[in-house]
Amino acid sequence: MNEGFTEDDIQVSIVKYYSEEYQGFCGYFMKHQDYSYQKEVRILIKNPNNQPIILYIGSIEDIAWFSPHRAP
Repeated sequence: MNEGFTEDDIQVSIVKYYSEEYQGFCGYFMKHQDYSYQKEVRILIKNPNNQPIILYIGSIEDIAWFSPHRAP
């Protein structure tokens, strides 16, 4: 991980999905219920110096696949 980051600089959470009726605060870890099928997890890294962050995640070969179809 990049130098200078502490555990306090990183937040990881599953996304919480809200309904049409919801009118409260919508933070980084919230999304409309229309997207609940995505089962998303988000990572937030505080970056006050606004410098590029490089994350090495290793291979995702076991969870990714190639689709030969093109989007319209």
